Amino acid sequence: MYPNSYPYSTAVTTYAPTGESSASVYNVYSPPAPIPTARYGYNGWYYTNSTTWVNVAPAVRDRVKWVLPSNAAGSSTVADLRYIRMNLKVFNKTSLAFLVLTTQAGSSRKYTISAPNSLTNGMVYSFYMNFNSYAREPATVGATNAALTYSNVGSGSFADGEVITSIAVETDSNAAAGNVEFILSSVVIGEASGEKEYGFSANV
Repeated sequence: MYPNSYPYSTAVTTYAPTGESSASVYNVYSPPAPIPTARYGYNGWYYTNSTTWVNVAPAVRDRVKWVLPSNAAGSSTVADLRYIRMNLKVFNKTSLAFLVLTTQAGSSRKYTISAPNSLTNGMVYSFYMNFNSYAREPATVGATNAALTYSNVGSGSFADGEVITSIAVETDSNAAAGNVEFILSSVVIGEASGEKEYGFSANV
């Protein structure tokens, strides 16, 4: 059913749609929506801001804010970052998912796709952001690379020594209904000490 499915190694932290660990990822915001039959074929967490999903209580479903930790909670710093990669299938490029990084000092940075009009609906992409002079692009089988860039939205100095508290995959709550639709398969976080992969499973 899912060409991109593979047995996750024990090194991959995997989140199914339900469960305590997954609830800590989506918190009060939208959990993954059930994947419609027409969208089967790519495994991951599905989200759309269609009115049929957004109006379902009780969660705040007009956006996602799926939060992941840094690789070493409480000690990973901005200087440790090398890359972050989001592997996803985009069904609507009108309003895309983006990254928001937050530090203990209260700094934050938002990273968005630098050339959204170059994307094609229905394609699999690896959205990636490199940090601290790291220059290598992802090599994800079956995915096209799409670079993220700093959007000039954020706060604080985001200094090298600041400890990272969260890495969030988010969408715009002001996006018109039906303009957000994607399936997130995985997020890979690379730091100076190595990388961690977080897998998202539809579990169907």
